[in-house]
Amino acid sequence: MERLPALEALVISDSYLKPEFFSALAEKPTLCPSLNTIAFRNCEVTSDVVDELKRISAERANTTAARLHRIVIINHTRNLPDCELVWELQEFVPRVDVAMGEELPDLL
Repeated sequence: MERLPALEALVISDSYLKPEFFSALAEKPTLCPSLNTIAFRNCEVTSDVVDELKRISAERANTTAARLHRIVIINHTRNLPDCELVWELQEFVPRVDVAMGEELPDLL
């Protein structure tokens, strides 16, 4: 992943998520130092993905990179994370938005 200093919101759409997908963000938080929002549109957010998001958040907290402030999960099917995963994620990221639908809300 190239250095993206101005990237504030990352949208991942219609993808099968593997935890390794986020490894660069966790290992080198300063690759995207302004990143504060990650949005998932029509992706299955599993416990493995939540664990990786928690790791990213924890790693960023110990650097000069912006803290992850918001996670958005939008899905047009009923494949949404359960309440326990959302609560677990909220311990690391202040705002977690989960909804059924197609359209992402304003991310900035």
